Amino acid sequence: MSILKVTGEDSYERISGTSLGGGTLWGLLSLITEAKTYDEMLLLSKSGDNKNVDMLVGDIYGGDYSKIGLKSTTIASSFGKVFQQRPQSRKNFRPEDISRSLLYMVSNNIGQIAYLNASAHGVQRIYFGGCFIRGHPITMNTLSFAIDFWSKGKMKALFLRHEGYLGAMGAFLKHVPTPTGNRSSFCENFSHSEKITEYSLSAVGVLDTVTTLLRPFPLLKNIDSYNPDTLDLGDSKLQMYWMDLLEKNLRNLLDLALNWQPNLNDDKLSNGMDRIRHFEDLFKGHLQTLRKEPTAYGNLSVRR
Repeated sequence: MSILKVTGEDSYERISGTSLGGGTLWGLLSLITEAKTYDEMLLLSKSGDNKNVDMLVGDIYGGDYSKIGLKSTTIASSFGKVFQQRPQSRKNFRPEDISRSLLYMVSNNIGQIAYLNASAHGVQRIYFGGCFIRGHPITMNTLSFAIDFWSKGKMKALFLRHEGYLGAMGAFLKHVPTPTGNRSSFCENFSHSEKITEYSLSAVGVLDTVTTLLRPFPLLKNIDSYNPDTLDLGDSKLQMYWMDLLEKNLRNLLDLALNWQPNLNDDKLSNGMDRIRHFEDLFKGHLQTLRKEPTAYGNLSVRR
């Protein structure tokens, strides 16, 4: 895993790295579990409990170790409970618990190394990307916790929307010929209806090139300090309020869509109704996904 310091669009350097990363997690879980793919391994971790494998601060001190600011649930030793078992009993550890423990171990290690490098180089924003994350909520939550813990709440982990394709996109762009003086960017395009249907709730659009370099809100006085989200949807009550509100108002939205097309004949109206039903199924599917996993598409906000 590489750690890059980026100071501009064309200014960056590799400042550090570690051999413990997604490949480590994948390799160890391939040896320990029966899962066939990386996604299956991550799915195992979802139902696991690392407390059955890791030694916690509470296991050692019987509770919080407030003298040095450690909660009882803090991991004191990853896989620390394994060596306490007799060899013949070690096979009783559940693959789900092992997967969770390994995911925590690798993610916490990455988070700590990233924070230490950011501190050493005076960097305030830490972005995580790569196939190791691939939109997996537990991984993102663990990295977020690590950055918050080590920075004492002064920094937050940030994630790219298409983080799983970061390496592939970089390799692609490196060899794309660019005319002198004509910079290009990519824009996420949702206009291709065949890409988003009721059968593909996880679709997030396609990337199209645009001829001009896109810049966020170019008229803002200070882009870095601007935050359009005034509500913190990390609060579970606010999450439910907004999801209930969106679902409640969906019927009004569908009625408006029909009213916008009052002159359609019966055949076209039938096609319009099909599209509206497809949208309704898709919208409800996304809400259902977010109710189960609020961070399924990244940090939840009113805009997304």
